[in-house]
Amino acid sequence: MSEYVLCFPRQIVPPVNGVIDFDDELWQNILKRSEFVLRQEAETSRYYKQLIPYIYLLNDGRVLSYRRTPKGKEKRLHSLCSIGFGGHINPVDNDADIRAVVFKTAVREIEEELGLLLGEDRFSIRGFLNDDDNPVGFVHYGLVLRVILDPDELRQIKEEDAISSLGFLELGSNLEGCEYETWSVLLWNYLLEKGV
Repeated sequence: MSEYVLCFPRQIVPPVNGVIDFDDELWQNILKRSEFVLRQEAETSRYYKQLIPYIYLLNDGRVLSYRRTPKGKEKRLHSLCSIGFGGHINPVDNDADIRAVVFKTAVREIEEELGLLLGEDRFSIRGFLNDDDNPVGFVHYGLVLRVILDPDELRQIKEEDAISSLGFLELGSNLEGCEYETWSVLLWNYLLEKGV
């Protein structure tokens, strides 16, 4: 079965590697220029960027971390650690409003990966994430979203098959003990500089 993913032309985003602060004009342009493209084409395209909600979960100054298992769909990220949750935006999430589609995907991803059912209003946009220096990053563009968890929600979290070693990292500590995916390192450095 063919998979379609939400993409936009890469030329509309600044060619900056790292996390940049949220810019509403850029966000509106991404939404206006987005379309669903066959994933097989998008993965090798030099024209498109695939939009990915990249969600970090925060509790009391700590950020949730995990290790990707070989059961995850993205083979290039197997066994790497991450502080971001998320995935591709597919037409099954479709709605007349692309912004609504993005947030529905974020809700779905957190429910699938952690068993948490959160309202769309819990996801706040923090910025955009880009990394053209590696094959995975070259074809993706992150919309960085933050969720602040309350203590009751911490007890509800459960690991799905594609993730393991869930735990919280104190903001300000080093990313040690695991090899972290590039996006996580970029996001961590941004959080250290800007705060949560």
